[in-house]
Amino acid sequence: TFTISASVSTLAPPNSGTISPSGTITVNYGSSQGFTVDSSPGYRISSVRINGVFQTLSAGCNSPRFYNLTDNTAYTPDVIIVNFQAYAGCP
Repeated sequence: TFTISASVSTLAPPNSGTISPSGTITVNYGSSQGFTVDSSPGYRISSVRINGVFQTLSAGCNSPRFYNLTDNTAYTPDVIIVNFQAYAGCP
């Protein structure tokens, strides 16, 4: 098995969004684990980093993003950090 640590950045405003599941998740080798990132009203997802690498995001407010990670890459994904920002254009 391998573990993935998924969390909202400590720099994100309180209650600005979630990643689910969060915490330390154990995944069997050969399997994959999905994550949903969702912003709260008035916020948008500003960044998602997987093992320190920023992921490409499309514009949008309060739109869940789904990331499916597997261990069959050149590296095992082990850290996901999500950040949110207030955005006047989001209801």
